[in-house]
Amino acid sequence: MRRLRQRLSYSNVIATIALFAALGGGAYAAVQLSKDSVGAKQIRKNAVRAAEIKKNAVRGPDVRNGSLDGEDFGPGELPAGATGPQGPPGPTASASFSATPDIVLGASAEVGSTQITTDFDGRIMANASVMAAPDGSSNDQLRCSLSLGGNSSGAFDQVLPDTGVGADRGTLALSHGAELPAGTREVRVTCDSVAGQMTVERVSIIAWAVAE
Repeated sequence: MRRLRQRLSYSNVIATIALFAALGGGAYAAVQLSKDSVGAKQIRKNAVRAAEIKKNAVRGPDVRNGSLDGEDFGPGELPAGATGPQGPPGPTASASFSATPDIVLGASAEVGSTQITTDFDGRIMANASVMAAPDGSSNDQLRCSLSLGGNSSGAFDQVLPDTGVGADRGTLALSHGAELPAGTREVRVTCDSVAGQMTVERVSIIAWAVAE
């Protein structure tokens, strides 16, 4: 006993007390923490991350209903919904023109026109046909142009091939379309004789517009 007292020092006593405190505290904690005693309130916010969760540890029954939205799912993971009802048709407009002008062409001349009015921005499309007869004295040739909105730079030119001497009448088909804002637009057909002399006997124009 005397030898033990001689070897005791302050540092030895403190170290021994600290060792017993550590061992006793761990044992105490292990005894006091019962199953399911640690819940959400005991876990610091953002303390548990994806790396701490074992793969496939969280399944459907573990997720609260209504806690997920579309952003939490990858492409193709959610089933497509039912097809909705068809919406109402968009606004449209139309105009037409038909005449038998019997215009003898020398220089360029307007042979037919109509106007189309829209209260919406959209695409205006037009089709036109021109039937013309040559005078038969030469190789006659006809050129016609279809324009929208009074803009000649947007015209669509078409040339009726050489009809030949003594040939019968021929018909030109024209088509044009353009994106235009709301308003009243003129659809115009102009023609001229490229060679010889042609008489325009019939002109037809159909124009329509569809909202964007």
